[in-house]
Amino acid sequence: MGMKPRLGDSRTACPLCATDLDSNASRCINCGFTLVGERRDVDSFEDLLIAGKKIEIEEEALPPPPPPPPDEEMLRSVRRAKAPWERLTAIQAGLEDVINNHDESKREDGLTSWIEREFYRREVRTVGFTNGRVRGERPLEKARERAITVGLTNGLTNGLTNGLTNGLANRIQKTRVGVTNGLTNGNGLTNGLGVYRFRRESRAKAWRIWVIPVVALFILLVPLVNPPADEAGIGVQVDGLLDDWVAEDLVQSHRTEGLDPNIDVVATDVRRRGNNLYFCLKVAGSNLLMGNPSTREVDLVGVFIDSDQDFSTGYPVQGIGADYMVEIAGLNGKVVSSKMKSYPSNGHESGWNEWNHASSVRSSVTSRSIESVVPTRAIDSKKSDVDVLFFARSWNGQMDTSDFVQSSQYGLLSVTQKSALGDNFVLDESSQAVLELSLASIRGNVKVEYFEVEPIGTARPSEISRIRVEDSSGREISNKLSNGVSTRLDFNQVVIHKGKTEMFTVYADVAGDSGRTFGLRIAHSRAVGSSNAGITVKTLPSANGLAYIGHTNPEMEIDGAFLDWKGMLESDEIRESSTKGNINIDIDKYSAVKNERYALFYLSTLGQVMAGCSAPQSSIRIVDGTSTSFPDTDRDGVPDPNDRMGSVDYSRDFDNDGTPDEFESGDVDGDGLIDYPLGPDMWLNATIPLGFQEPYSGTKVSVFIGRVEGPAVRGDDVLWVFIDSDQDPSTGYSRKGLGADYLVEIRGREGSVRDARLMSHQGSIWSYKWEQLGSVRHAEVYSQIELMVEKDRLDLDDGQTFDVLFEISDWNKRSTDSTDAPFGELTEDPFALEAVGDVFQSLDGGATWTQKGDAGNGAGYRAIVANHSGYLYVLRKNGEVYGSDDEGSTWTELSDIGNHQDLIDITIDGNDYLYAVREGGEVYQSTDGGVNWNSKGDADPSASSGFIGIAYNSSDNLFLLVTNGTIYRSTDSGSTWNYRGDAGLDTDYQDITADDRDYIYVITASGYVNESQDSGSSWSYKGDVGSETYTAIEWGYDSYLYVVATTGEVYRSSDGGGSWTYRGDVGSVSDFTDFTALIPEFGTIVVPLIIVLFLPLVSRMRRKKARNEC
Repeated sequence: MGMKPRLGDSRTACPLCATDLDSNASRCINCGFTLVGERRDVDSFEDLLIAGKKIEIEEEALPPPPPPPPDEEMLRSVRRAKAPWERLTAIQAGLEDVINNHDESKREDGLTSWIEREFYRREVRTVGFTNGRVRGERPLEKARERAITVGLTNGLTNGLTNGLTNGLANRIQKTRVGVTNGLTNGNGLTNGLGVYRFRRESRAKAWRIWVIPVVALFILLVPLVNPPADEAGIGVQVDGLLDDWVAEDLVQSHRTEGLDPNIDVVATDVRRRGNNLYFCLKVAGSNLLMGNPSTREVDLVGVFIDSDQDFSTGYPVQGIGADYMVEIAGLNGKVVSSKMKSYPSNGHESGWNEWNHASSVRSSVTSRSIESVVPTRAIDSKKSDVDVLFFARSWNGQMDTSDFVQSSQYGLLSVTQKSALGDNFVLDESSQAVLELSLASIRGNVKVEYFEVEPIGTARPSEISRIRVEDSSGREISNKLSNGVSTRLDFNQVVIHKGKTEMFTVYADVAGDSGRTFGLRIAHSRAVGSSNAGITVKTLPSANGLAYIGHTNPEMEIDGAFLDWKGMLESDEIRESSTKGNINIDIDKYSAVKNERYALFYLSTLGQVMAGCSAPQSSIRIVDGTSTSFPDTDRDGVPDPNDRMGSVDYSRDFDNDGTPDEFESGDVDGDGLIDYPLGPDMWLNATIPLGFQEPYSGTKVSVFIGRVEGPAVRGDDVLWVFIDSDQDPSTGYSRKGLGADYLVEIRGREGSVRDARLMSHQGSIWSYKWEQLGSVRHAEVYSQIELMVEKDRLDLDDGQTFDVLFEISDWNKRSTDSTDAPFGELTEDPFALEAVGDVFQSLDGGATWTQKGDAGNGAGYRAIVANHSGYLYVLRKNGEVYGSDDEGSTWTELSDIGNHQDLIDITIDGNDYLYAVREGGEVYQSTDGGVNWNSKGDADPSASSGFIGIAYNSSDNLFLLVTNGTIYRSTDSGSTWNYRGDAGLDTDYQDITADDRDYIYVITASGYVNESQDSGSSWSYKGDVGSETYTAIEWGYDSYLYVVATTGEVYRSSDGGGSWTYRGDVGSVSDFTDFTALIPEFGTIVVPLIIVLFLPLVSRMRRKKARNEC
């Protein structure tokens, strides 16, 4: 730019407005710019500024020139530029043109003002000076103010020239503005601070340069002062304290009576933050992970993790399939091991020893709470959320789990299912309620989209046609055809608000009349569909979990309905010390019975039968303070306290390369092979660095991590049924006075039987040696289980009885329970009693009879009954009561009710209280086994005779029958009586009985049988026994109804009196008047009895006379 811009030799251009002027002109004729004086070169930009300032001072005395017209060509070139750099190129070109083509002699004002005005004129106030893009019009004064201070900076964008190297004017050669490429920002030296006038300013601002390193150093020092959070902004520090968790969001669990408070889980939570899963657990006590310091046995805290939310994969535990488990061991309140294990996809179901070490995890404990963190990359999952279940286990085997399955999502839903069958034992073809569901939101507003139900029982798929769901208002929300396996009932999303409970009922349409059993259930947690919550499914026990399709089964069957055991059960003492509070192995009821083909067994517990143990970990003992199988977290043979070199901790770094195992991507020994079970590498190899302490320094380590075959640890509860088939304690395995010739062993967990087998004893009576004979048929529904064995497999002949002993234990035999003593099975063999006192017994269900003994001298024996211990009672008409404890062989007089001659019948209730009734309706009660009696009053004071029978049902109701069919009922043990209805129009009713469903039956002398299903209010005709004269009816504990004719014939019905089969004849006697069934209980041997009383002809004539009078 050294030469003044000219148009020719004699012409020049105005440097300000570019007007064509004569070379000798002193002032521009267009803009008035003064063209006088010689231009001088400047050595620096400082000189330029000084010159410009002098020119500006001179310029201030002149009046401001009028604004020149815009250079339209330059304006168009700038506006046509579409990209920022194109606009900058155009602006640069304009600036160069201003500077290179001006005539200094014609400039009247200062250089700076002139450049400013000239460029501003060409831009027409459209493109400003600041940052190269000042939009909108600006006053000239504002543009002038920013022209040098802003517009001259930033080189490429705002420089006066093309700014190729950030200079102010790289192409102004002579003035040397921007020497050494301008060295940025147009002020000469680096950052423009090389100019002397800016040195003082530069020093004043130099402190800013040190801000960045100081701040960086501060950030690096923070972790040394405070424990680091695992991820910025998550608000969780793994320090064992729960103050960084939201207290009201912690999920509460109930306290367990009798449980060690240091493993009694009371609060838990799980959160996903960034790339980590965080867990916390709190116990009721104040010594978490204390263990047993004297024996150095550790306590455990753990978390089951279902990473794919699929129950069918992983370790089955309380409705989830756990793919991973965090296991934390502790002693003296400190963590000695914290690791995560994985469950192989091909592992044996519920095998505890299938767990494999996966990685170490970080955990921290305080006196009452513990926290742990697991990187999500350590969990192989295709889903973003996981389901978890917490547990705590003490050194002595006690265990507790959290009440709820939680999810990494916030919501939490509790689903409680219960059978809706109630007293409905039979399902017909109409749609009937089968399952009730109660959904309660524990945390958050939970969205529910579907239920998946599956059938239970013996019904075939073709017998279940359709399943539907109704909400609490009766509105149908889903209706689907059943596939007989599992049915998913989708519906429009239902929201369960926090703290609220919604009820739903599942109905089923059945077809046919097979007598098979059917019910529905939700099998696991993810059978309830929710997109934002963890699901916990709980089952409430029900006496009637299954119903029969079409009709009940008259034969005893292993079908899970348990209806055929009603009235045949013995009660065991509950909550004994041996159970240690484990209600799942605390026996409540039990029984055994034999029919023509099978021996059948029943047992129920207070909790869930076959519940098993979720974490059957054997007791872990630390051998000494430094060497132990547990503190060596990375398994390199160096205990954790010694696994360090200097201040660097290598306790979680197998190959000691400085990278913790959890960050090794599945290859902890760094040999290039992925470790088992995720890969083929079954050996970990490493060398301990020389810097380690002796004797570990330089040691070569080789650890096998592949699968080791061995006995599976499954955590099963075990039920043993010891069977003495010959009733000889000197043969078989000796157990509590019983000589067990056979053993049925049942094993199971999570409420399901895994194995059921029959074994025969081998060896001496003290040798627990058994030979397997095969499997056993069984059925279990929550707290009840029944099983069946063919009689010939037990070497049982017809009429041969056996003794039984039940025992049950948890997986490690820590808590056990058993029946008090061996007991005899319930058979169908009846007894008979002649009116003069002779006792007869039948061993084949009434077909043949054998005399047993004599109850006493004389006549007038009216009725017989047995209590729940098998003790027999006989009532004479005159009020005398006799008892027998040896099946009727010998008898003892117990008492005399009073000076009466019209005692007519006797019965017994569930408490073994005896009741006797007179023909006039007065009722007597004995609460001490027939020794003492007290009057309960008259059922109907207006009646003087006609009462003929008394009966008891399992709902604690007493019933009285009058010969004209009138029925009275008492619900308060005979204190008050109420009229219920009339059994029919006949006037010769003879007897009344109740079955195990509480259905009532009466019989007339001519053999008509009527039935009531509503405690005597309404009646229906069932059938006709035959053309005999009948005197008694009784329900037998083999689920048959029996009747006896006055001539001694015995008949039996399997369908509630609809049809009858002749069984046999007691003997050559001509007048039977009554019989009853022995209430089963378990003494040396007990059997359901049919007792037939023979009375003299005069007795019958007297009763007939009494009937005619009323």
